[in-house]
Amino acid sequence: MTGLALVESPLQVLGLVDALLAGSLDPVTAVVRTDPARATFRALATHLSPTLLVSAPTGPGAARRAMIEPADILVLGDPLSGVAQARLLLPGRPSEIVLVDDGTATRLVVDALLGRAPLVRAHVPVALRRRVLGAVASATLARQAGARRLTLRTCVGVPDDDRVALAREGVVVAQHTLGHVRALDVGAPVTEDVVVLGSALADDGLIAADAYDDWLTRTVDDALSAGGTVRYLAHRREPASRLAALARRGVRTDTVPLPAELRLRPGNGVRRVVSLPTSVLLTIGAALVEDGVDVDAQAVPDAWWTAKVPPALRAHLDQPRARLADGPGTARPRQRRSPGDATAAPENPTMPSEARPA
Repeated sequence: MTGLALVESPLQVLGLVDALLAGSLDPVTAVVRTDPARATFRALATHLSPTLLVSAPTGPGAARRAMIEPADILVLGDPLSGVAQARLLLPGRPSEIVLVDDGTATRLVVDALLGRAPLVRAHVPVALRRRVLGAVASATLARQAGARRLTLRTCVGVPDDDRVALAREGVVVAQHTLGHVRALDVGAPVTEDVVVLGSALADDGLIAADAYDDWLTRTVDDALSAGGTVRYLAHRREPASRLAALARRGVRTDTVPLPAELRLRPGNGVRRVVSLPTSVLLTIGAALVEDGVDVDAQAVPDAWWTAKVPPALRAHLDQPRARLADGPGTARPRQRRSPGDATAAPENPTMPSEARPA
C-alpha cells in the first residue's frame, strides 16, 4: 500500500513518527512543509528504517507533485489547512485517513468532526472560497468516518462524551502517549533542576511583551535564589536580545530544534517545569507529573492580554493548563496564579470551540 503524510509542525511530525514506530501505519512518504518541522523530521528520520519513512523531494514543484500522487493511506497533521483540504478533494478516495495531533487545534478538529464548528481557523478572516473548501472537506471526512476509514490518533486526549460521539459518527479514536517516539535517544538531554518553557504569546502579540519579560525575570530569580540551575527552552521565534539577557544571568538558553516533548525525559534530574499555557502541557504534562516532576502551570493574568484577544480566545489558549489540572485520571500539577496577578484567569475556564491560537 502507498502512504502519504502532510505535516507542518514539529508536533505533527512527532505524531507521525510515533504511529510508524507503534506499527499503526504502513510506510509513508512525508511532505514536510515548514522549516521547524523539517528540523524535527531530520532529527528523527535517522532513528527509523528508511523503508518506513521517506521525505518527499524538496522544492515547491517536487512537493506539489508528491502531494497529488495517489495514496492508499493519507495522514494529515492539520485538517484546518487549505493545502490539506485541497488534497482531500483530489480524485481517488484513500482507503484510510489518519489525523495526527497539532496541539490545541486537535480540539477544533474534534468539534468540526462532530458538526459543532466549521473546518476553518477561528478568529482569522476567512474568505467565502475557504469556507466552501472547508465545508466540502468536512463532508469528505464525514463520508470516510461513516465507512470507518477515519482515525484520529491523539495524545492530547478526548473527553469521554466526545469519544462516544465520535464513535457514533464512525471515527476511530486511537489514544496514545507519544511513548514510542519519546523512547528514542535523540541526544541533547535537559538536566537542569528547573526548566522554563518559552512562550510565543508575547511575540505573537497576544500578551504584552513587557509583562512576559517581567514574568520571566521573576521566575528565573526565584529559581536562582533557591540555588538551582535553570534551562530556558526557547520557542522558535524567540528574540536574540531576550536570550542574551538570560545568558548573562547564568541561565542556559536552549534553541535546539527539537520539541520539548523529546527533551524532557524522566531520570535526567529535572525537578520542576514552569510554564504559561502551552500545548506541551497537553502532550506530555501528565507524563511529567507521573515522573515526579513538579509542573508549575501558570494562568495568564487578564491584564496581560492585548486588545486583539477576545475572552473566548483567551479561554481557548488557557485550555492546556486547565485540562492538565482537571483531566480525568491524571495527577494534579501544582497550579498558581502568576506573580502579582490580581485578576488571573479562572482555574476552570470555559473552553470554546470557536477559538484558535495564533
